[in-house]
Order: sequence, then C-alpha cells, then structure tokens
Amino acid sequence: MRPLRLELQGFGAFREAQTIDFEGVDYFALVGATGSGKSTIIDAICFALYGSVPRYDNRNLVAPAISQNLLEARVRFDFLLGDVVYTAVRVIRRTAKGATTKEARLQRGEEVLAGTADEASRCAHRLLGLPFEHFTRCVVLPQGEFSRFLHDKPGDRQDLLVELLNLGVYEQMRQSAGSIAATAKGKVTLLEQRLEDYSFATAQTRAWAAERVTLLDALKGRVMEAKPALLSLQDAAAKAEAHLQEKERLQALLRSLSIPPGIAKLGIDLQAAEADREAAEAAAEEAEKRVDTAHLGRRALPERDPLITARQEHIRRAELVALAEPERLRLQEHRDNEAFATSSFEAAEKLVEEATSGWNAAKEDHVAQHLSGALVEGEPCPVCLQEVGSLPVHPAAPDIAAKHAAVESARADRDRARTLLSQAQGARLTIEGTLATLQEQINAADLSLVQHPDADDITRLLEAVGAADAILEAATTTEKQARAKLRTMMNSHQTLKDKERDLFRNFDSVRDGLVVLGPPPATRTDLSRDWTELTGWAVDKLPELAAQAEDARGHAEQAEGERARIVAELETRCRECSIDLPPTEEVEHAVVVALERALAHLGRIDEGIKVTADTRDEIKAARIEAEVAGSLAHHLSATGFERWIVNEALGRLVEGASVILLELSGGGYSLALSDAGDFQVVDHHNANEIRSARTLSGGETFLASLSLALALAEHLSELAADGAARLEAIFLDEGFGTLDSDTLETVAATVENLASKDRMVGIVTHVRDLADRVPVQYQVSKGVSSTVERVNL
Repeated sequence: MRPLRLELQGFGAFREAQTIDFEGVDYFALVGATGSGKSTIIDAICFALYGSVPRYDNRNLVAPAISQNLLEARVRFDFLLGDVVYTAVRVIRRTAKGATTKEARLQRGEEVLAGTADEASRCAHRLLGLPFEHFTRCVVLPQGEFSRFLHDKPGDRQDLLVELLNLGVYEQMRQSAGSIAATAKGKVTLLEQRLEDYSFATAQTRAWAAERVTLLDALKGRVMEAKPALLSLQDAAAKAEAHLQEKERLQALLRSLSIPPGIAKLGIDLQAAEADREAAEAAAEEAEKRVDTAHLGRRALPERDPLITARQEHIRRAELVALAEPERLRLQEHRDNEAFATSSFEAAEKLVEEATSGWNAAKEDHVAQHLSGALVEGEPCPVCLQEVGSLPVHPAAPDIAAKHAAVESARADRDRARTLLSQAQGARLTIEGTLATLQEQINAADLSLVQHPDADDITRLLEAVGAADAILEAATTTEKQARAKLRTMMNSHQTLKDKERDLFRNFDSVRDGLVVLGPPPATRTDLSRDWTELTGWAVDKLPELAAQAEDARGHAEQAEGERARIVAELETRCRECSIDLPPTEEVEHAVVVALERALAHLGRIDEGIKVTADTRDEIKAARIEAEVAGSLAHHLSATGFERWIVNEALGRLVEGASVILLELSGGGYSLALSDAGDFQVVDHHNANEIRSARTLSGGETFLASLSLALALAEHLSELAADGAARLEAIFLDEGFGTLDSDTLETVAATVENLASKDRMVGIVTHVRDLADRVPVQYQVSKGVSSTVERVNL
C-alpha cells in the first residue's frame, strides 16, 4: 500500500480543508512544532482505512477527532495497491453522546466496494491483508507504540506473523483436507449402501430374466401375425353393424313422419296479411304527397329566424335613438361650460404675467438689498470678489414682499382655473365618446336592416310563416301515423312469412335426412301438398328397409364370431406366460407391455452387475483418498507445519533485526529468542549477556523496535505465501529525539537505505538534523487551522 493523496477537513488540528499530495514520494518527513498536527496526518490515514485512531485506547472512540467547536470531520485517502488506485472516505458528525459515522465508503475507481463503516473496515483488512491492530504494528508505528511488537506476548506476536505471512491459507488447506477426508469416508458408507441396493443383480437372476424375454418375444410374434386378420374381421363386423344401425335409424325416422298442425291455417293468414299491407302502403303514399305540397308552400316563404332577428333589431334601434337624444342636450351644456372655463383660465394667466412683471420691477429697484441677502461673512463677494468683513445693513423693502405675494396669489388662481378647464374638457370628451358609441350602434342596426327596412312587413311575413309551418306539421304527423301503420302491417306479414320459412326449413331438414332413400321432389310453393306426398311415400318404403336391416345383422354376427375365436387362443397363451389380462385391455398391448417390462428388468440386472463392479472400484479409491487427506490435515495443524513456518519466520526476523540493531547500536546489541518465544537482547559490551528486552533504556528500546520494524519490511516477504500482506510503506512517528548524534546518523542512513528499495518511508520528527537529510518535507504549521506545505530539498 502506497499513499497518493490525503484530504482532511474538521479533523484534529486541521479545521479547514487541507490536501497532502504523496504522489512520486519515496522518503519524506513530517516536521513542525509540537501540537501542529504531524501525528494527526498519520491518525487520518488509519482512520480513513479502519475508522479508528491509533492514539485512542478505545477503537470506537472517534468524537475527539472532530475539530473543536465543529460538527463534522471529513477524511479522504487515495492509495495505490499494486497497479490499482483505491479511495477511502469517512465522514463523522458530532452527536449528543459523542459522534457517529455519517458516510463511509471504499472505492476502486468508480466501483464502490463498501458503503458502510463496518464494510469499509472489513474491505480494508481484506485488501491490505492486515487488521487495524497489526497495521499499527507493521505499517504505521504511532507515537508511543514503537515497542508494542517488541514487548508483545508470544501468542499475540504469532497471530501477527500468521496474518502477515498469510498462513491462514494453510489453515484453509487443513480444513479443506479434513473436509475431503470426511467426505471420502461418507462416500465409502454411501457406496457400501449402494452395493446392498444392487444385491439382486446376479448371474442366476440374469439367466431367468433372459429366458422370460425369449418366451415373450415369441408370443409377440404370434400376436403380430394374427393382427391383420383380427383387424380385417373387426372392420367387417363394424361395417355390418354400422349398416344395421343406419337401416334401423331410417325405419324409426319414417315411422315418426307426420304433417305438422296449423299448415292449412297458415296459408289463409298469409293472404289476409298481404291485403292489409297493400292498403297501408296506399295510405302512406297519399300522406307523403300531402307533406310534399306543404313543403312547397313553406319554401315559398322566408326563414323564421332571420325575420325574428330583424324585428328585434328594429326594437333595439329605436331604443338607441331614444338614448342618444338626451346625451346630445348634455353635450351642448358641457361645451358651454368648457368655453367659460377656457376664458377664465386665459384671464388668470394674464393676471400672473402682470403680477410677475411688477415683482421683477420691484427687485430691480432694490437689487443691492437683494444681493446682500446672499453674502456670507468671511466669504468672497459674488460681485467684487473681495472678502466680506461684515454684513451690510439695508432698510426693509416692503414693496418687494407685496409684489411677490401678489404673484403667488395669481398663480394659485391660475392653477384652480386650469383644474376647472381640465374637468370641463374631460366631461365634454366623455359625453362625445358615449354619443359616438351610440351612433355606431345605430349605424350598425341600419346596415343589418337593409333587407327588412319596414317593421310592419316583418310582422305580416311572420304570421304567414306560422300558418305554413302549422300546415306542414299536420301533414307530417299524418304521414308518420300512416308509416307506423304500414310498418305494423309489414311486420305482421313478415312474421307469417318467417313462420312459413321456418316450416319449410323443418320440412327440408326431414326430407334431407331421407335423401338416401330417394324421397319424392318438393314443389317449394305448397307446403301442405309437399308434406302429404312425403308421408305417403314413407308408408310405402318401410317393408324394404326392414329386409335390408335383417341382412346386415347376419353379416355382423358372422365376423364377430371368427374374431372372438382368434382372441381366445391368444389369451390362453398369455396366461401360460403369466400375463394378467384386465377386462378392458387388449392382448397386443398386454404382450408389448410385458415384453418391455421383461427387457427393462433384464437391463436393470445388467446395469446392477456393472454398477456393482464400478462401486467396488470407487470404494477402494475413496478409502485411499480419505487416508491421504486425513494425513495432510494432521500435518497442517497448528502444532505442525504452521508452528514450524512461524518459528522459521521469527528466526529470520530476529536474524535480520540483529544485523540492523548491531549497526544502529555500534555493535553493542543484537536480538535473540527465548525458549518461550520472547525477544531477548544480547549485550555485546557486557560479555554477551542475554537479558529481557524490557531491560533496555528508552533510546535502546527505540533502536530495537526500529530494527524489528525495518526487518519486517525488508525480509518478511521471503516466507510469505501468495496473497500475504504487502508492506510497501512504513511510517515512523517520533522516537528519534532519544538518540545521540552518532546513533542518529546511523539510523538516518539505515532508513534511507530502506527507502531506496522501492518502498515508501515516512517519519515524524522534531530533530532538525534528521529532517534536513530527507528529500521531501511536509512542513506542518500551527494556527487556527493547521496547514501543510510540501518542500522538496
């Protein structure tokens, strides 16, 4: 995992939005004053991936990460895994009881891999191959946490190595092998049961089954040999029986023939109905002629609606003329008022001009007094431009004030006269508009009455139209009544014709049923005569049909007797072959079914013999598989292969860390493992004394922990299985201040060497000498909201 970009807002010291770009960086340092937010950057990376902050004891505690007095914190972390870019985003919001995750997701490009806080944490674990606790021991070593891996219990350290080496794959292999062994054992049990199920399949049972197939096959040959004769006899008997039934049916039909009742009365009723229909047709034609005459008279007169409209328009015009006359009188009155207001306004205008002239003359007579009113003490005079020392005093000029008052009075009189003139003009224009509208309506009425200028002519025409409409309505009513009666007569006549047609159809149906016997032809005009001839013919035909029926009965009995003899022979042979014949089942079907069943039984025996042999082979193979898989599951147990490879990894880890620690401590210390699996220190300055790692000082503990961290990053992939955690980056938070200058120089060189091997290394430090050796610095500045500036040295 290599960081690419980190965005923070409202998180810890970073109140405002801040973006940190790690792209293209292999070795960097986070530098800045205490409390500026250096460690917060490491916390933000952990929080984005796992939703927890390393410095808090409680993994679920996130509220302190929100900047003080803010309601929300947001972190986005883009990182590279292999060649794929991933993005982790988390947003937390302050609540009354702490804080809750408002948004959390982990994406691969535009694809959302996880959409909740828990899903995002599990997805990060799956992608990186490390849970949060192991991530903070191997990738991010937070402030105050350097010694955790060094001082971990052996069991906890073994769990970490199993995770890092992806040894879970061997546990999966062990479980799979155990499952395979159990499945194989279960398979043996099932196969042995199968052998019991096929115990019927023996050589003896097969011989008996083959003998029965031979007997049934011979019987089937005899049945197929007799089948054509049986079918021929069955067909002959069926034809004779059908011929007999047809003759008997025709005899019954002839005996049932009789003339239907009401045939004679129907002819009389049809003649009367025909006469009534013809009389009604004549009456309807006469009524139609009267209607045509009435229509001619009505069409000679104009339409009613235009006449009524013209009469209403005459009435409306008279009303408009009556309304216009008083308005003309009012118009003259308002014109007189307007003329008077005009003369009054002109007189007032003249008085204003005279008063203004008098006022201007008075001002010219007292111009010095008028100008002195504008002087200001200490300001230049507008005439001589000299500074005014003191304001002059002039005697009052009452004549000017009086003249001015006269002007104002004249102006007020003129304004009142203008208002009265405007009102008079408005009233006059209103009445003129009303008169113009009335005149337009009168002109429109005159135009519409061009065709009917005389109101009395309109009245006479309306009376004539009314009389013609009444005559037309009476003629139309008479015609409707005549047509209704005609329809009644036609319906009655048609009803009788329909009845006659139905009776003819019934006659035709009966006669058609006897056509094979050659009945006499029908006239199709006299129904009674046709029925009489048909019934007489039927009586004469009955003896002939009786003789034909008796002959057909003899042929049917002869064919059926021969067929029964052959069937009885075949049934006897079926019983000899143990074939049960139900009363409704034919011999051929019973023999075919029996033969099919015998063949199927023989096939099952053959299949059983083969399955029995194959099953014995499968049992042998399953027992071998169960033995091999069980042995593999035993060897892959936690006390077997896993313990060996973990011990091997610890040995190589200690070996690699000792090399680094020897260099960092100037040859003073190396690491070893106790029999209990705890880390020990070999003190080369004290006769190679071996003691617990917990006895090291603070600076020595930092060196030992750093050696282990660097060894994890450097050597662990040698024993890792496919899919193990990829330690492509390591972050070291503080601890360098406990080192002397020589040791610091060695540590710096070691860290630089690690960074040169295609691995990102980030350190958090206050030590200026160490920071100045790092090619890229992220300078964290403290303020209301901390900021980060990237500096390339």
